[in-house]
Amino acid sequence: MLFLSDQDDIWMDGKVERVLKEFENSKTLCVVHDAEIVDGNMNKVKDSFFELKNGKPGLLHNLYRNAFIGCCMAFRKCVFEKSYPFPDHIEMHDWWIGLVAECMGNTVFIYEPYLKYRRHGDNASSLHHHPLKKMIFNRLYFIEQLMIRWIQVGWHA
Repeated sequence: MLFLSDQDDIWMDGKVERVLKEFENSKTLCVVHDAEIVDGNMNKVKDSFFELKNGKPGLLHNLYRNAFIGCCMAFRKCVFEKSYPFPDHIEMHDWWIGLVAECMGNTVFIYEPYLKYRRHGDNASSLHHHPLKKMIFNRLYFIEQLMIRWIQVGWHA
């Protein structure tokens, strides 16, 4: 299993064990867990990232409203092999990996926080929405790239 992490987020007790438990099901390809959102001083801002983003499994849902953040994800090697190399011009590689996992099969969402997701002025990503034109372009680009990848390598695990 591959776990992604960010340098300034805090893993909570039980994260690895809980995520690995989901992989005991051989059909599970990707696991995403919830996170508490905290500020730079570790003060809780929001109880649930999933609540903020309406996080749940489903390819179409996550194309519309991305709930994949790398620091809350783990996935099998076969998901990485289908995801890599990453397409040019993709701003969020964790979103790409999550969508590839959705195309391949079973993605599990754990609705319990196992991470303190630190948001502050120096973060590389933002919780704010982009302009509508950019959002539409990004999603169309993802769809195009998923179709190209499917033609190139297929989605079987």
